[in-house]
Amino acid sequence: MKLGLINSAWAQAGKDTAYGIRMTREIGFDTIDIFADPLDIDIEERRRIKREWGRGGLPIVSIACVAVGLIDFNPSVQRFHLQRCRAYLFLA
Repeated sequence: MKLGLINSAWAQAGKDTAYGIRMTREIGFDTIDIFADPLDIDIEERRRIKREWGRGGLPIVSIACVAVGLIDFNPSVQRFHLQRCRAYLFLA
């Protein structure tokens, strides 16, 4: 069995992405999950995630996506969340 941690655990403590990925590796976790909304992060944050991940080899096993609007009755809300899911797939 492998033990993982989501990077947002560090964000809640006021720490940035690079710090969170480094510390997750340093304290002995085997994997990391990424919580980063592709509609909110810029290219620098994407590069930061990729760079820090590449330095430590900590496998990213999931990217958390919340898209409850996929089951909304309004077609416009469904379309937005479908596009949002596509953005997450592109981020992955």
